[in-house]
Amino acid sequence: MLVYTTDENVDEEAKGVYSLIEKNVDGIIIAPASIKEYKHILDARDSGIPVVVVDRPNPHLEIDTVAVENNQSVYEAIRELIKLGHREIGFYSDSLEIGSNLERLEGYKRALTDAGIEIDPQFIYTTGYSILDGYRGAVSILSSSQRPSAIFTANNFITTGFLLAANDMKLIIPDYISLIGFDDLEWYKLNSPRISVVSQPQKRISQVVSRILINRMGDKNRLARPEIVRLPGKLILRESTAPNVRQEEFTSDKISIAPIADEQTPMGED
Repeated sequence: MLVYTTDENVDEEAKGVYSLIEKNVDGIIIAPASIKEYKHILDARDSGIPVVVVDRPNPHLEIDTVAVENNQSVYEAIRELIKLGHREIGFYSDSLEIGSNLERLEGYKRALTDAGIEIDPQFIYTTGYSILDGYRGAVSILSSSQRPSAIFTANNFITTGFLLAANDMKLIIPDYISLIGFDDLEWYKLNSPRISVVSQPQKRISQVVSRILINRMGDKNRLARPEIVRLPGKLILRESTAPNVRQEEFTSDKISIAPIADEQTPMGED
């Protein structure tokens, strides 16, 4: 087994894929960094190597794919925030060139539209992929007088950065802002407050990916039509959301910001 990590760099991803092609591996599982640049994935498939895309669908690729129902999962999370009276709801993500993030944004927009709430571009935030990027962006969001009353964070790196920023700024969730994140980490259940999330069925995803890849590695399955599998996410409501009651005592001049500690990578979902 060969494992490549590319830090969301498409050029590095392509180098890794072409290296695997040269090694004539039996199969490739890939979580693509971009829906716009994917020639290397097509080249791998066309070389005869079975390829399965996991977690990050690409609408431009006719290829085996296993992912959660991103759009519907986020739709349900945003609807929950709307039920709590929130109308100014933020969406905070890393690159929108990542297929899963784009689908999650679509679910966010659909929920607002269905509720008759105008989509406000100022509440759609993007940053880099790391916890530190998530932290820095969160400091800006939380310091703004135009901040939303609730926010959806699109993956565990962004959620973790957001929580670290709120903690360093001595802001209480959900009093200051309600939060639902995508991905569930074990320590989210130990945090105070416990974090509401959309959880992915990680074990089931890995089982389906393995099944498809092993089947494709048999000659009789090589030319079958692409298999697209979508698995439901699960909305888990804990303690990081509350009814929309703006806390006027929180103002930017009362917020103190401590420097973030050395960046740590959370263990769990991507």
